[in-house]
Amino acid sequence: EALQAPDPYVVRGAVTHRFLTDCAQQPVDANNTCTVTATPISDAVTFAAAGETVNIEGGDYHETVTIQKALTLSNAGGGDVNVDAFDLWADIVIVGNIFSTNITVHPGALIGDAVTLVNPTAGGTVNVAAGTYNEGVNLTPGEDVTFVGEGRDTTIWNCPAGDACIEGNMQGYAGDMNYEISGFTFNVRSNPATTWAAGIQIIRASNGPLQLSIHDSKFVEDRASGDNGHWGTSMFLCHNRSASRDAAGNAPVNIFNNIDETWGGVTMSNSQAYNIYSNTFDGASDAIYNGHGCPDSQGNTFGDHHIYDNTFMNASDALHPNGLTPAIDWQYYGAGLGTHLPSTIENNSFENNDTAIRFVFDSNMAYPATTVSNNRFENNGTAIIVGGASATVLNAENNWWGAADGPSGAGPGSGDAVSANVDFDPWLTAHPNAPPPPPPAPG
Repeated sequence: EALQAPDPYVVRGAVTHRFLTDCAQQPVDANNTCTVTATPISDAVTFAAAGETVNIEGGDYHETVTIQKALTLSNAGGGDVNVDAFDLWADIVIVGNIFSTNITVHPGALIGDAVTLVNPTAGGTVNVAAGTYNEGVNLTPGEDVTFVGEGRDTTIWNCPAGDACIEGNMQGYAGDMNYEISGFTFNVRSNPATTWAAGIQIIRASNGPLQLSIHDSKFVEDRASGDNGHWGTSMFLCHNRSASRDAAGNAPVNIFNNIDETWGGVTMSNSQAYNIYSNTFDGASDAIYNGHGCPDSQGNTFGDHHIYDNTFMNASDALHPNGLTPAIDWQYYGAGLGTHLPSTIENNSFENNDTAIRFVFDSNMAYPATTVSNNRFENNGTAIIVGGASATVLNAENNWWGAADGPSGAGPGSGDAVSANVDFDPWLTAHPNAPPPPPPAPG
């Protein structure tokens, strides 16, 4: 019997059914059939009954394989199986090295199966069609994946309790890591009984460079049941500090054009070089939480973040009634032995928050020259609070405080309040988006 690869086959009873581009010299008898086809895996899948196994010899298959029933795909003879594309409509079992760079998932199939099929060397795109999905998937460091949902509000991903929809722990990995995620609504905490869950959790890329883009998605939770014991995090992105900006100033991590309605918002502590822009944070207490200090030791670099053109609104202290939960919470609490780079918070809108921004300086160190400028503060309980055992002056010049006479509190005016250690002068005396005054009347 002269077999040739590619050679998909299905064993049913005592009969082996082969699907080949050329059946020459293949046995055809009571125990063997052979079908000539230009799409051998597809024909084998069509032939197989639900629950059967499609065995696939190693090789390259230039076809799109559509699977609409529960099957097992098994790499039968060793060597990688490389398929141009998969279109998944049902849950499948994958045995051995079967890969693709283009996988589409529909309701009834699992996103996790698609991730398993992604080529570990070339990476791949997981396209997720409109519908609802209920699972968590784990990323393997170094296996690059692009997740493309059909659109937020149409592709709904319910996250598992106590876990994340997409999770990757990159600790110890020294190679490149590349992920892009867009086009989903992540329902972070759909069950009121869930104490915590996250939409995306990608952490600890501290030994190798992480390139991460999260955009055009939405993050929600059951806010009605939220309290200090029941809340969700949209993105948990801590300890990603190996990669820095390139020579042109481009950031390795970019978060943009998202809508975040979770209680917990984005946690990005002990990381480096994030761009966060053009997002709307509505009701997200700790919409951005950025802590510095774990581990705050020599050789670790933190900061160099750029947060701009976002809207922060309706952050409430009700989540933690015994403490503040500002829209942006920026805290230094380590030994101060690492390298702390300055960050920029600019051109954002802060509206109707109990507390818009808090800085806590608890480290005994020389602080980086972070600036808060050209932002718009309107109808917030407090615009900026600066505190901590080593409180230092924060540069918050050239902001609109909601009134032409400047901020209230430690300031002289009637606008939103600031605390001590806020350098608010000079300030903008008119709303930066206000229309220009009319020209004087002729004569």
